[in-house]
Amino acid sequence: MRSHTILSGGIAALAALNVGCLSCGYHYFHDLADPCRLPRYSALAREHVAAPIVQQTNNGLALEQTLWNSHFRAGTSELTPGGMAHLNRLARRQPEPFPYVFVQAAHDVPLERGKEEAWAKQRQELDAQRIQAVQAYLKIVRPEVSFQVAVHDPPEVSNHGQEAQQAIRSMHRSATGQAVFSPFTSGAAAGTGMGTGTTTATGTGTTATQSTTNYR
Repeated sequence: MRSHTILSGGIAALAALNVGCLSCGYHYFHDLADPCRLPRYSALAREHVAAPIVQQTNNGLALEQTLWNSHFRAGTSELTPGGMAHLNRLARRQPEPFPYVFVQAAHDVPLERGKEEAWAKQRQELDAQRIQAVQAYLKIVRPEVSFQVAVHDPPEVSNHGQEAQQAIRSMHRSATGQAVFSPFTSGAAAGTGMGTGTTTATGTGTTATQSTTNYR
């Protein structure tokens, strides 16, 4: 009788627990646990791996959208034919143009000793004039697109030819290793045990005989 009472009490407690879970909204296992933890961690891992690539892609896009000093007449805001062609390509990008265009800070203004402040002011004025020239040209080419033009001063994207040549020479000179000879190389391959070659000359050098062994 006592055991029957204990069993009935346990069943009643279990039923009450189930009713309580149902009333709280916990119907399935995924209501209590996180079934998406692995996909979420995988997404975070992909994001961390892709972050440097995304940054590099954005930097490359900014460099591609840049008009350099060589796209203007030296010391002026006049676009060269190469600058116009570059803007034409940027304005006609498919499927749609990128609305941000950059102008390199003017480095083609000569600097005189003792006139640094005037030189800096002249650079700022030239940068503003080049921005206006680019905006005016883009309005003619693509009037329906609102381009934003700004000045930035990116680092050089390549090395000078002499620097690259010196780097390659240093790399070649620093290379170390052991020479490997072919089994059929005469003379130097004698120590390999796979082939030997001897050459003997008689007289004035007009007659020469050569014998080879161990060519197996």
